Amino acid sequence: FPARVPNTPSKLGFVFLDPYGAELEWSTVEAIGRAGTFDVLINLSVMAVFRQSPKGRPPSPEIQDNITKFMGGPEWYEKCYPDTPTLTLPGISIDTIDKKRPDVADGLARCYISRLKTCFRHVSSFYMMRNSKGSPLYALILASQAELAVKRISEIFNKYKKKELSH
Repeated sequence: FPARVPNTPSKLGFVFLDPYGAELEWSTVEAIGRAGTFDVLINLSVMAVFRQSPKGRPPSPEIQDNITKFMGGPEWYEKCYPDTPTLTLPGISIDTIDKKRPDVADGLARCYISRLKTCFRHVSSFYMMRNSKGSPLYALILASQAELAVKRISEIFNKYKKKELSH
């Protein structure tokens, strides 16, 4: 094992967060990160955001608030509902979410990673888990106090990304 990194707590804990839907509030993740003694593997459910986004219209203010609490800020909305509406009728403009666009799920994961970087020293890229039809389900992300942990998980993620590309 490498020597302990200066200014890193000598005792670290590991947390695996696998919330049911979007029930995990960002404030919990932020508190874990700010404690400075935990590494966290997060199973970020992009599908939970998709499920709460009704087809053909933006979610209600209540649902938007729930997703914002889950994602840690309102930036998710811009990823799902770009400024340009996808459906426009005379006098009516309806924003819709295209759940099949891979950049929507990836954008949600990148938003979350940006938030994680505000309270953890090191954060990995994400690995998107998909169902048998290729639809995104959740993104695995490691947030750590140690650079080496992120380096190792990134190696693992890259190995699986290469396998996906070869199929």
